[in-house]
Amino acid sequence: AYLNLGVLFFQEKKYDEALDQFKKVIEKDPQNVDGFANLGRVENKLRRRAEAEAAFQSALAIEPDNKDILKELGKVQYLTRKYAEAAASFEKCHTGDGGDNVTHFYLGKAYQKQDKLTQAIASLKTAIKLKSNYYNAHFALGQIYLSQEKYGPAASSFKAALKADSRKYRAS
Repeated sequence: AYLNLGVLFFQEKKYDEALDQFKKVIEKDPQNVDGFANLGRVENKLRRRAEAEAAFQSALAIEPDNKDILKELGKVQYLTRKYAEAAASFEKCHTGDGGDNVTHFYLGKAYQKQDKLTQAIASLKTAIKLKSNYYNAHFALGQIYLSQEKYGPAASSFKAALKADSRKYRAS
């Protein structure tokens, strides 16, 4: 009941109440992956990244191959500029099914922040392959090409980004 109530409070943006419920879940069952994962989501929503990371790490200690939690941990690590750790978390998401477009996008951005541009380009291209109209991936790819002074590929990537979401640059 605590878990369901916590989820309800989270959906209603009553984050303090949600935190209380998820803490009760963990108190009653210290091996409850969902309790830790949801606690991490709330802490992340409240921008308490260290607490969010700790909660996700606790969830992964129980269920180390949970790709959803790995992805959320990776996002928190990316936001806190722990790019190598973020990349490692996102890489673990790819075992088996190859990952999804969002995971590949964040993995590409984490590689980019570490100046691993070859890997960044490959990950961003995979994100685009999985979702051809992925504005952020096209734009990030264009930025990398521009930094490498590869103007043709940069222009192509930026044009693809505009095509993916022309509303972002509509004339006012």
